[in-house]
Amino acid sequence: SALAQRPSENARAYKLYVEAKSMFASSNNRAKYDEIVEKLEEATRLDSKFAAAFAELAYVNSTMFFYAAIDSTPVRAARAQRALAEAQRLAPESGPTHVATGYFAYACLADYPAALRSFEAAVLSNPNDGTVRFTLGLVLRRLGRPVEAAVELERSVTLDPLDPRHHANLVQSLMTLRRYSEVVALAERRNRLREGSRKFSLEVVRARFELDGDRALLGQSLKELAADVVGGEKADRLADAEMAAGNYAGALRVLSDPQIEAQLLGAPLLKNFLLRAQLASGLNRPEEIAVVAGRARSFTRAIQGARFSEFEAVRADMLLAALEGRKADALEAMDRLRGSTKDDQFSGLINKFQIATAYLVLGDKAEALAGLKSVMTGPNPGDVGPRSLHLHPIWSRLNGDPRFEAVVELGHLFGTL
Repeated sequence: SALAQRPSENARAYKLYVEAKSMFASSNNRAKYDEIVEKLEEATRLDSKFAAAFAELAYVNSTMFFYAAIDSTPVRAARAQRALAEAQRLAPESGPTHVATGYFAYACLADYPAALRSFEAAVLSNPNDGTVRFTLGLVLRRLGRPVEAAVELERSVTLDPLDPRHHANLVQSLMTLRRYSEVVALAERRNRLREGSRKFSLEVVRARFELDGDRALLGQSLKELAADVVGGEKADRLADAEMAAGNYAGALRVLSDPQIEAQLLGAPLLKNFLLRAQLASGLNRPEEIAVVAGRARSFTRAIQGARFSEFEAVRADMLLAALEGRKADALEAMDRLRGSTKDDQFSGLINKFQIATAYLVLGDKAEALAGLKSVMTGPNPGDVGPRSLHLHPIWSRLNGDPRFEAVVELGHLFGTL
């Protein structure tokens, strides 16, 4: 179409649009997202008929709404909707408009069937567009079609091999399917594209451990990763290394550093609290559980209201109640959790594992192992592989238990999915 050939006749508007799209591929904080939005809004002011810029603006605002740590407010969703309405008015059948329509349904409305319809329409318009394949892969995961999702995400990486979002989500899907050798091969191919880089991600380190079970190498690799990062991420890697060595007291000490905690916001802070509470449980430190749980509850109350944060808050409340011995509260949270993601099967994978973990904390080993069996015989959360269970601060208490080891072995026997 003429629009595809020349999205804007205003050179300045087009330059801002290209800059914004380039920045978006690597955006990871609020300030950068705000700058992208400013560029796109200026582009649309310079050219009020620039449909692709309106579509991109809707897509970026929807992305910001999706992440609680960025801006999961009704105002942000309304800004996405306004930009989308302009794109739909100017170019209702264009590929970028279909993508923006689908992503608004996905990120702001959690209407995955509607998102799928829009993304499939976008594929017909632009079958060789990496973003189209990427967004289609995302919604297929939510709809419980993980193998098809991996196919689309792999296509997105082939089309945009250096886009970190496409690569990270493909790795996540491959980990979910326990296709660990493919994760390693993908990382090696990507490093060749990055001029011989030898850096590997946390997921690759985990994938290698699931393949070889070498705890010493795992710990060494985690320390090497820690050397390249700072703050909370550094503490996480060092704590992971301590857990690989079975030193839960050391892991708890690393994560409890007040200077580290002061640097954390959003989901990383909640993750820190939850892992500390689980480590304290493994070390039989009820007073420490109570302190950390109280602070975590204050945090979950603050994030309730944002859709995806709500899931995280309920999961946290369930696990904390179990760790504190409040069985009735934990069971009530389980019921809420089961209902909250019935239409989101990707989040449901995390829920299944966390519910099984809570049952184990509560002392119901039969229910816990039944839940874990469901996880080990189907897609699993990406960071929950069969071998990693032996390092988990809660599940490791069953190491050597014949029934537990039999369930873990199912994860190996079931193989890749």
